Amino acid sequence: MLELGGFRRDLILEEDAEYAARAIKAGYANMYCATSLVRHSHDYAASEQLARYFDIGVFDARNQWLHREFGSHSAEGWRFVKSEFRYLAQHAPWQIPKAWLQTIAKFLGYKIGRLDRLLPVGLKRRISMSPWYWR
Repeated sequence: MLELGGFRRDLILEEDAEYAARAIKAGYANMYCATSLVRHSHDYAASEQLARYFDIGVFDARNQWLHREFGSHSAEGWRFVKSEFRYLAQHAPWQIPKAWLQTIAKFLGYKIGRLDRLLPVGLKRRISMSPWYWR
């Protein structure tokens, strides 16, 4: 699939999702492999969540074609939030305030990131988890 040009270097993150979308549009298929094992987790503080979701908001604002072609992921996000709070209510209710703080940070970061073109570069560098992107 070299004809697709590989990962774009001008993306703040989500280069894999963007590449997969281009591959699908070019007639390739993405495949789920149930036997694969991937461990990927983060224990971000609320400020780090805000920074990460700021970057995701920037990516989404600058790659709106993905949402036009494949739909929005906001409904899935809200389903996750609801399931997280149901789980915490049953298994770890003392974690609910932290989860609320994390959710608010994600939401605000994403919304601010969607408006990045209105912000000065210096502020974007301070908010972003990827300050190198703003050089």
